[in-house]
Amino acid sequence: MTSTPESAALSRRREMLLTSSIDPVQPISAFAPGDVLELPGIDGVLRVEAVAPFPDSDRYRLVAFAGMPVPAMLAADMTCVPRLMLRRWPDFPCLFCRRTATVQHDMVTHGRPTTRICANCSG
Repeated sequence: MTSTPESAALSRRREMLLTSSIDPVQPISAFAPGDVLELPGIDGVLRVEAVAPFPDSDRYRLVAFAGMPVPAMLAADMTCVPRLMLRRWPDFPCLFCRRTATVQHDMVTHGRPTTRICANCSG
């Protein structure tokens, strides 16, 4: 196969995602199943299995952690240190052409996506 300058330029195009960092501590209400966090006063990290509002109160959450037999009742605004927060945004539009794509990444490492530029528009 012969490479032309146009095909070489197309192969170098990359999708770009602009993000904004998240706070180093997050309220327990921001966590979802699969997230990993550190709770104050507890050594090690915990993986969230489930999060549900406490019946009859928006101020508390029932949080099930992997390896723990019963869910913990925690204040919704209690802050924790996130270690892994994988999120998926379906139908995230390109800033220029508005074509959508699914974006998935760890918000702790990469931040919250704010703008996406697809590979077609990045060149």
